[in-house]
Amino acid sequence: MEIETSDSAARDANKIVWQMPDDMRLIARNYPVTQKGFSIELLKHRFKTMDKETQQRTIKVIQCLERNKPYRYA
Repeated sequence: MEIETSDSAARDANKIVWQMPDDMRLIARNYPVTQKGFSIELLKHRFKTMDKETQQRTIKVIQCLERNKPYRYA
């Protein structure tokens, strides 16, 4: 017979802890993570590791963030 555990005990046993990557931690020193500036700088920082197709989308996203325009109208 299987012993049932409470929800809180099961949650504690399977706890997954997320840790902020180093590049995000570095950018967060200068920009609050809730601001557009943080998103723009993070995209620029990760730009060199992206493939060509993703780089094109990233350029469009950065332009949209800077101009306060929806993605579809950029």
